Amino acid sequence: RWYASEHMSEPADYLGTKMMEDCIEYMATEESQEGLKRKRNHPSLLSSKASKATKAEAEKPLLDIDSEESGDNSEEDSDGSEEDEMQDWLCALDTESSRQSAKLLRGRTACVDITEETWHGVEHLQGFCSVVVCTSLLTQVGYREPYIWADVLQGASQILEKGGILLMYDTEKWGDFGDVEKMKDHLKQAELDLELIEREEPVDFSDDPDGRMFTLAFKKTGASQQKSLQWLIQKAEDFKQAGNSYYSNLAKCRDAREQGLHSSPRVASLWKAVACYVQGLDCLSLARSQGDDERLNHISSRLYSNLAAAYMELAETAGTYEHANRVIDLALVCDPDWDRAKERKEKILAMIKGQERDEDEDPRGS
Repeated sequence: RWYASEHMSEPADYLGTKMMEDCIEYMATEESQEGLKRKRNHPSLLSSKASKATKAEAEKPLLDIDSEESGDNSEEDSDGSEEDEMQDWLCALDTESSRQSAKLLRGRTACVDITEETWHGVEHLQGFCSVVVCTSLLTQVGYREPYIWADVLQGASQILEKGGILLMYDTEKWGDFGDVEKMKDHLKQAELDLELIEREEPVDFSDDPDGRMFTLAFKKTGASQQKSLQWLIQKAEDFKQAGNSYYSNLAKCRDAREQGLHSSPRVASLWKAVACYVQGLDCLSLARSQGDDERLNHISSRLYSNLAAAYMELAETAGTYEHANRVIDLALVCDPDWDRAKERKEKILAMIKGQERDEDEDPRGS
């Protein structure tokens, strides 16, 4: 269960977080090249509801251009270029499994200020994380915060479980990053339960004016204090209330392209609601590892049901029909007698039938 986070240097500056969220939403919803071609061939499909792609269509690269469209450029492409390599890499992302992963990742986006003593956006993970990965932070902010890597060590030490790994990849240009002795001295002075276990230089950037790039791996040697069962339950309730606020925000679905965003304001609010509900459920999952409480099933059922409602509304753009169906079933497992969940289940099944009917009417074979 990966969490995606964006460093915030200024509380009011949400540009980086917006870009991160919007990129993941694009990865979760963008249609395959094959689907776009079918829409060009059959204009009536442009206004139809989202349909489930076949396995062959889903695995077709989004950026895979037909030879008759691109022409014969074999000589120009023979040497290969960085742009070609980037396109090949992006093509590899265009599979149905990648889209499903993006949908899951969008549910776990968080905003943290690395320089704070506690990373409040992921505070519920304290002592539970197996891996923390931080890449290219100094290349972005090293000129003004050269020792921000020390803040990464501090924050990661709190949320890692015993034996967990912190993996960093960054430039040596700022703040003595990559200097083994100085970084070990810092770990000792800060009394952090981290051990530097590996230092590698995967690519030779010795001629680069911005300095060489190093991968550093740290291992958590002690156990961090985990949040209590009561704290996690309250945090789940807070996430639920925050998600409800986003879900109730009836943002106007104006053309988001004017703002350079992939999602409309309403869709963006729904994804934020999804993130709150998913992270609330993560809190309850962690709470169960601490003990039992009669409130766990009740709050879980409400979070699952609210998550199903958000997935229902996202289904037309993100294809989250089965996601909605699966989580409403989980809501009923937690509270089998809850009438509202039963009603929502009926609505979801009706929606899925309607979507399947639209697929049957799809003129792609004509």
